[in-house]
Amino acid sequence: MRSIVPLLARFSSELLPGDLDWLACRRDPSTMRPIERAARALCKLEGRPENIKFEGAPMWQSYLLQAITVADALQEPSRMMKEGGAEILRAMNAGGTEMATEDDAANVWRLIIDVLRDEGR
Repeated sequence: MRSIVPLLARFSSELLPGDLDWLACRRDPSTMRPIERAARALCKLEGRPENIKFEGAPMWQSYLLQAITVADALQEPSRMMKEGGAEILRAMNAGGTEMATEDDAANVWRLIIDVLRDEGR
């Protein structure tokens, strides 16, 4: 694997402190919050560089509102998602009714989406 240090050195006069913070996240996306990954994906989708400065912050941050809007649209799980989640919960908690298990699965999904949305605010 080639080192990117020489390449970065060529452009170091254009870099600001903190501009390279994204490198750590690039190696391991699990270090990013999901809402950040979504905002970065939307930024890339429009062909914009994620990490250039825009109004004093990385460009991807200007896509947080759109990412939160998408999370809002995902708030309610589909029937198939409820059934899939219920299957997992059934295996973990035998004895519950089918409807209660699907409701539990839907509530877990809603909670996950709530946290996703809240992370962006």
